[in-house]
Amino acid sequence: MLSELVSKIKSALEALHFNSLEFLSKNPDGSRSSLKKLSNFNDGDYVEFAIDPTRGSLLNLILQNPSVIERVNQGGFVGYIILLILASGLALGGLRGVFLFNSQKSLTEELESGKYAEGSP
Repeated sequence: MLSELVSKIKSALEALHFNSLEFLSKNPDGSRSSLKKLSNFNDGDYVEFAIDPTRGSLLNLILQNPSVIERVNQGGFVGYIILLILASGLALGGLRGVFLFNSQKSLTEELESGKYAEGSP
């Protein structure tokens, strides 16, 4: 099936006077939808898909952008420490939020009932 798809693309590119296909090391984001459209291609059908007129130089530049995981790995030890501080800050903020929510809830209950507990804020 893939070989049929490649041969169809080659024939379409030959009609446009492009005589070679170059395969990239990885696919750009969002390219799977174009591949699905092309896989359902029949002779005489019209299918919209992207062609890089620069013969891959723009796509190679796009592929050089690191993903989020690659960026984290580029940060090394210092980046991991920063992420650890971020995670601990988010955890402490979440705990303080839960504490404040519970305090508000108990104060609201005390105000509505009229019975004030000893040591209540």
